[in-house]
Amino acid sequence: MSPTLDALARDKEALLARSALCRLQLRRQTRGVRDSLDWRRTPVAIMAMPVARDIAFGLALSLIGRARGARMILLAGRILLCAKLAASFIVGARR
Repeated sequence: MSPTLDALARDKEALLARSALCRLQLRRQTRGVRDSLDWRRTPVAIMAMPVARDIAFGLALSLIGRARGARMILLAGRILLCAKLAASFIVGARR
């Protein structure tokens, strides 16, 4: 083969070896991060952050659609209003 093709073949092999090394390093680092997390408490810790709640709410609305989400929120508000009114009537009737 020509010297140019030999150089290209060597460069390709070097790039492939470097790529394999980087993948191995990433795998090792990922395993280290995974092992350092306590998976039992992670969801609770994430949902305790206000930003995470906003993101989860936004994702939920994007999954179900804005119009449907707005209708669901409106319905939930009406149900809460009815429940509070019923509770106040019950408390008032007991007196």
